[in-house]
Amino acid sequence: MSLRRKFVISSILMFVVPVLLIAFLTAAVLAVSVLTHSSELQNMIDIDSEITEEELRPGGLLFTPIMFWGIASTAIVAATCAVVVLTLSRAILTPLKELKKAAENIRDGNLDFEVLNSKLSEINELCVAVDNMRMRLKKEVADRLAYEKERCQLLANISHDLRTPITSIKGYVEGMRDGVANTPEMQERYLNTIYAKACSMERLVDQMSDFSQLELGRMRFYYEPCSAPKFIMELAEEFRVDLESEGAILETDLPETDIMVNIDREKIRRVFLNLLSNSLKYRSERPLIVRIYASAADRGILISVKDNGRGIAKDEINRVFEGFYRGDPARTNSTRGHGLGLSISKQIIENHHGKIWIKSEENVGTEVNIYLPALRSGVLS
Repeated sequence: MSLRRKFVISSILMFVVPVLLIAFLTAAVLAVSVLTHSSELQNMIDIDSEITEEELRPGGLLFTPIMFWGIASTAIVAATCAVVVLTLSRAILTPLKELKKAAENIRDGNLDFEVLNSKLSEINELCVAVDNMRMRLKKEVADRLAYEKERCQLLANISHDLRTPITSIKGYVEGMRDGVANTPEMQERYLNTIYAKACSMERLVDQMSDFSQLELGRMRFYYEPCSAPKFIMELAEEFRVDLESEGAILETDLPETDIMVNIDREKIRRVFLNLLSNSLKYRSERPLIVRIYASAADRGILISVKDNGRGIAKDEINRVFEGFYRGDPARTNSTRGHGLGLSISKQIIENHHGKIWIKSEENVGTEVNIYLPALRSGVLS
């Protein structure tokens, strides 16, 4: 029931109920008077006499009935108004008190409660809105706590991942200083190992730097028009040697027509580097096959990177783009990661006004789809 309708009904009741009760009261008073003073009233009617002032004074024939009728009528009007007002105020004030209590709980950070509904539609809408706000705040608090937990875990992982190559580098350097590497071959092997460890640390630091800049909105993009198929082919040829050196096969299927896009080449290169690194990192026991293919899409180009690796569990697909998220260790075995690659890729693609999404099935493979909008000139031949 709406609040307006409630007020209308209350106003009608405040008028109708007293009228009906007073009418009933009048009939009752007349009936009692007739029964108790029938002879006197009959004489008044027979002689067609007028009501005298003495009959209205205390002790008079009509004084008591009229006084009773007046007092009872006043009591009926007052009682009716009081009942209607109390009922209406209770219907309004009770949910308002609940809303006040809810606001105080939210202010104090207590979100484990439920806002009761109201029978008045306008107030009930307010109750529902407050409860929705409470549930949203509760979800945001839970997400923030989970994020902070994952962030702390990430920092611990990063500390470990930095400490390990640093310890290794120190060990190899000390070996060279102490003369352990006493042949040119051993010295070259030590130096190559030191260089590889330093490159691993550099990649980790770069990822952290990229993620921080993207989160703070400080990363600069230098866009330039280029042919998407030609650029993707350049990237494929660049990464082909690294993939084949790891025993993987790279296949490409790109359109021959130029689809012009406006991109930051280096940033898009990082996206493909992250995707191909993941394909290598999460490969299965069977030979790894990575396929890059593209096609013209609605006002843009759709690029897909598909592999036959381990795949991603259904309950993790919606979370892989979150910063710091790392899959279930039981599923990823000994594979280590920092949960930043896909998050960085997503933010880079969104800064290009594009979209990125994943299709995956465990033990079958993963397909990452990227949509980039074409230049206004569209598809150029």
